[in-house]
Amino acid sequence: MKHIFALVLIISVTTLNFNPNTVMAQEQHAAWPKEIQTEEGLVVVYQPQPQSLNGNELNGTVAFSITPSGKQDQVFGALFFTANLEIDRDQHTYFLRSAAITRVRFAEADSSIDLERMKSGISASVPGWNFSGSSDQLITSLERADAQKSNSDFKNNPPVIFYRNKPSVLVLIDGEPKFQNVTGSEVQRLLNSPFIIFKYG
Repeated sequence: MKHIFALVLIISVTTLNFNPNTVMAQEQHAAWPKEIQTEEGLVVVYQPQPQSLNGNELNGTVAFSITPSGKQDQVFGALFFTANLEIDRDQHTYFLRSAAITRVRFAEADSSIDLERMKSGISASVPGWNFSGSSDQLITSLERADAQKSNSDFKNNPPVIFYRNKPSVLVLIDGEPKFQNVTGSEVQRLLNSPFIIFKYG
């Protein structure tokens, strides 16, 4: 997902407005990740991951990290955003009109980080970013996200296994039982029965 737009990290829901006259017909190739020096430390914003598109409203997530001033360890987190796009269906391009961050989650809390100052530092860097791209690439990214979500719904729970140590089912066997060794084990399988039966030892 090479051509997705950049976003601003905002703790409260805030709207960012951009000038639609800056839309370019050719796709902008933004470099990821984005590094932003704030008063709270160095913030790194990684490539946004779109999740769903409803009309012109795009929802997704963005991973980020911050190295607080005076420290060496990074604090990682994720933000959830809703963006309003201007889509040119003739040119197959999109442009970000506005974006709102609906939720921010940190992997580990750090009380030394002033979230408001960090937000202010990131917001100040946004005007110099390019927020346009290929709508075809965006749709492809959304289709991949849907496929990954569908795969995550598969259930891999083991089947229920019933064990009995005394006769409990009438089993039909065609003649005398004929067993065959199962390669690589001490188990034998019954061949002349519609039931799957194994014998150990």
